[in-house]
Amino acid sequence: MRDSASLAVLTTDAAGTGPSVRYVAGAPAARIMSVTISPGSRAPAHATAPGRVLLAARPAHHGADGPAGLPALLDGVRADGHALVDDELEAGLRSVAVTVRDRTGRAVAAVGVSTHAAGRAPAATRAAVLPALRETAVAIEADLRVAGRYLPVPVP
Repeated sequence: MRDSASLAVLTTDAAGTGPSVRYVAGAPAARIMSVTISPGSRAPAHATAPGRVLLAARPAHHGADGPAGLPALLDGVRADGHALVDDELEAGLRSVAVTVRDRTGRAVAAVGVSTHAAGRAPAATRAAVLPALRETAVAIEADLRVAGRYLPVPVP
């Protein structure tokens, strides 16, 4: 894929200002100039693709945390089954993410790809990365189903 990939979970912002995502794993891009998201780093959930798919997976009464217009965006994410965020967290950054669910169907994480927005149009980005993201989410979910038989998978 040649773009940076990451796995994130939804957490409470340390400042108490709203939900955030914490990146728990990442793979850097195989490019000279790449987007780097380090494990342990946080970002406002509403401004990231992983955050949006995780916010969209929460019960409806929890979906309004964030700026005006976010509930409508989350409705679109639910309908599409993925989130694409363009130039919001940082100028020139585009990210796409899908939800990872445990064996009970509960959203526990999101897997996403971050790339430079200038490289291709949003529709081309979706076409290029969504099949691999969905395949990766399915593989992680299969592992969680096995692990969930022996240990509960905590959700922050």
